[in-house]
Amino acid sequence: MKVKGKLLISTVILAIFNLLFCMKALSIELKTAAQDSAPKFFKGADGRITGICVDIIKAINEEAGSDFEITGYENFIPAKRYKLMLEDGELDLMLGLSKNPEREKRFQYIDIPLYSVKHVIVSRADANLQINSIEDIIKKRLSVISILGTGSAKYAKQIFGEELVSSVTKRPETLMRMLIANRGDLVYYHNLGIMHEIRRGDLFKKVTIQPVIPREYSHYLAMSRKTSKDIVKKVYDVVLKLKQNGRLDDIYKKYAAEDL
Repeated sequence: MKVKGKLLISTVILAIFNLLFCMKALSIELKTAAQDSAPKFFKGADGRITGICVDIIKAINEEAGSDFEITGYENFIPAKRYKLMLEDGELDLMLGLSKNPEREKRFQYIDIPLYSVKHVIVSRADANLQINSIEDIIKKRLSVISILGTGSAKYAKQIFGEELVSSVTKRPETLMRMLIANRGDLVYYHNLGIMHEIRRGDLFKKVTIQPVIPREYSHYLAMSRKTSKDIVKKVYDVVLKLKQNGRLDDIYKKYAAEDL
């Protein structure tokens, strides 16, 4: 009897595993990719892709259960390429995109902010600068450096003037090294990227984040317009639940400066 009982239990457990496997196999696969933009996506110490968007993807997958699964976030794809792939339907969705009229024509957005992004101004701690307004930078003719080809660099040129802003690097870590080496008075970038580099380089005593936030906006999840409305609704419902239960906010706090 004991043998038969053990056999029955083993059979039940095997059946449960098979059921779970089948449910997972039947779930809808939604393809995405990683952007080479820390801390949205970056390689951790173990070599695996991690970041705020990876954490959100994992939370979405967990909440979605057997309805769908987001895959492909381990693979970096250049920005121009993933946007084209998203538009063509080769990718189903991307996380960490801001909105603009051109993008809203190309993609369908899940209209729930994943997290906020704030433009910040950083100086060397030993410079003892006190920046209280954009006008302070313009009046003092302080040089501003930012990331080449980014929205933050373009915005910096709009508010400070072309002559004060230069963007000569695509790497945030290089940007911070330039600031420390006195190759610019100020760095202009977003809070997530700045805090990632401050933590990574242990720069807390070397730089000062000034109390001026020139711009604030949100990042969203964008989906291909070729994705069915039913799937979009499923994704929307899951993201809404993560927003309402505070899980998106908890993930954001891991990566952002809480005092900004």
